[in-house]
Amino acid sequence: MEVLERLRECVAEGDRILSKGVLDPHDLIPYRRMNVDFHETIIQTCENPFVSSFVRQCHNVPMASDRVFIWEDYQVIARSHDDHHRILDAIAKREAQRAENLMSEHIHFALLVLRKKLEEDGRAAQLHDDRK
Repeated sequence: MEVLERLRECVAEGDRILSKGVLDPHDLIPYRRMNVDFHETIIQTCENPFVSSFVRQCHNVPMASDRVFIWEDYQVIARSHDDHHRILDAIAKREAQRAENLMSEHIHFALLVLRKKLEEDGRAAQLHDDRK
């Protein structure tokens, strides 16, 4: 299957899942699968052994993998999925630098969301410990 067609299918699947306007717990697994497929398709297409190896190593690092997914805030997921649209658009238009910049921002946004979640969980745990 052509790479662009596969990426378009991924984006369409994400659109379908998010069309409800809420995060349905039953949609977490299909959305995660779509997200991994989207990213894996790009990684495989770049045919860069260093990138592929680096990403695979990151999957073994706790909290650094694209398999870590915070499925709590619709706006966060919708914003992230909108990145998929823009990344696909840049790839389709052969705008390599734009695609790279968008992917970097996409990853950075995910890091910010994860960091915020860990800080919130840490504060909640501290409050819990303080009450003991």
